[in-house]
Amino acid sequence: AAFDTFQVKVKNTGKVTSDYVALVFASTKNAGPKPYPIKTLIGYARAFSVKPGKTQTVRIDVTLGSMARTAANGDLVLYPGSYTLELDVGQHYPQAEVTINGPEKVLDSFPQPSSS
Repeated sequence: AAFDTFQVKVKNTGKVTSDYVALVFASTKNAGPKPYPIKTLIGYARAFSVKPGKTQTVRIDVTLGSMARTAANGDLVLYPGSYTLELDVGQHYPQAEVTINGPEKVLDSFPQPSSS
């Protein structure tokens, strides 16, 4: 299930019909253990065959699972804290701030070796 869906308008300012891939990245400076990820890809969508001068809207679904990180023991964990979401569009990076509250949540457990 999507945590949020971002709608991005892509305008072709060139002279050739082209595809474009819109990318959403997350970073944090306080969620989970260090080292914090500088930039993690959490969602993307492709605009197909955008004609010169035309605009196309794409929807980028971001899930909580895509924002989770792998812990030292291999578990996939969603850590509470502040996150910056950033749309990679070349030289301009529109941003949104998101806070996840509550305890850390293991979304997927990595099988641990038995201690026998």
